[in-house]
Order: sequence, then C-alpha cells, then structure tokens
Amino acid sequence: MVDTAASADSARAPGDQVRCEGCAREVKPELLCPTCVKLGIQSSYFCSQSCFKENWKKHKDVHAVFKLLQKKNQEAETSAETDLAKFNPQDRNTWRNDPHLR
Repeated sequence: MVDTAASADSARAPGDQVRCEGCAREVKPELLCPTCVKLGIQSSYFCSQSCFKENWKKHKDVHAVFKLLQKKNQEAETSAETDLAKFNPQDRNTWRNDPHLR
C-alpha cells in the first residue's frame, strides 16, 4: 500500500515532478512507500500502486540498507560517547577492574 505524499515533502513546488522509482517515469510526487515514510526516506515515489507492487522485492532493499546505515550511525554515536576525554587515568578502581590488565 502506498501513502499519499502531500505532506511528506512540503519543500517542493506544486508543479515539480519526481522520478518513479519503479519505471523511472516523471510523475507528480503523490505516491510514497509507507515504510519509507516511517523510516524518514522521502525520495521513494511511485507512479501507481501496481508499479509499487511490481518493484517491491527490489525496493525493500532500500529499507534494509537504510536500517543498516542507521545502525552504523548509532554505533558511531555510542563509540563517541565512550571518548577517552571522560577517562580518568588517576582512578585506580578503573585499572583494578580492567580485565585486560589482569
């Protein structure tokens, strides 16, 4: 099922057209994948419901790649939170409990 993208991309001018992800035709930005809407991907437009269904197997790879990139970004943010600037070398408890130093 494809959602209407009237509010999904308000930065577009009313006459702008986008490329259908299934058949590459220029179409009005009206039909957008509902999963893409949930994930925040705003460039997956389709010309019709049937075009969306025909290209679903290929299109769902976009979701998998996007989720993988999100996970990678979250891991990068988490590793940045464990920055060495927060590490206190004078704290002896940290050294005692470190399994690498035993």
